[in-house]
Amino acid sequence: VTFGSGPAAGKTKERYQWLRNGKAISGATKSSYRTTAADIGKSVTVRVRPPAPGWITGKGTFSAPKTVVSPPFVDVLYGHRWYKPINWMKSADISSGTQTSSGLKYSPASSVTRAKMAVFLYRMEAPAHYTAPAVSPFRDIATTDQFYTEIAWMYESGLSSGTKKNGQRYFKPTTRVTRQAMAVFLYRLSGSSYSGPKSSPFADVKTSATYYDEIAWLNRTGIWKGVPQKSGKPKFQASKKLTREEMAVFMYRFTH
Repeated sequence: VTFGSGPAAGKTKERYQWLRNGKAISGATKSSYRTTAADIGKSVTVRVRPPAPGWITGKGTFSAPKTVVSPPFVDVLYGHRWYKPINWMKSADISSGTQTSSGLKYSPASSVTRAKMAVFLYRMEAPAHYTAPAVSPFRDIATTDQFYTEIAWMYESGLSSGTKKNGQRYFKPTTRVTRQAMAVFLYRLSGSSYSGPKSSPFADVKTSATYYDEIAWLNRTGIWKGVPQKSGKPKFQASKKLTREEMAVFMYRFTH
């Protein structure tokens, strides 16, 4: 934007002030502004003023009004590291979030139970018109349970055989999903047959690990490259509880 000319033109530096419905937003004085939940449904404008002597002040302002549209989830705003895959979870009807007094929330930092993971995977990949068996494959899952269909599909599709104890098979629906378990679910869902490299791509996963092939497959496909370290190979952190935002990333990259 050109405001004038004169001896100070080469030294001038614009000053910015972002406004919400015409009122200055505290601290928003840079050339760019990342919207927050407070901006949803509001008109956001920016005022630019050149402070150099001899240049136009006051009258030399430029406003670009923009009404901020609410994203699918009020706790995952534009600019969030994993906004795209989390937004996809909603648009693909995989996760509807939780309705709260402040709006629909995704709870990105929360962990995921095995029951909910069954629901997410079922919504993403289960065949249409799937019918669950009349007898539950798991001792701790009744045919009348809320997510029985999704959990039964996990068993019948070969994604989860559960845990055996005293001759009985258990699904453990309230147990939190680990990164390792997620690797296994997606690997089985892909139908892949892969042997990991002789040298592990992760510093904390040995080639002799039970699910080494599945974890190495995640790295090869680019679904998850691990957590970078200051030096050496990245870490996978197999036993770490999977968060909902990480789950969105894993599933988005799996399908894209």
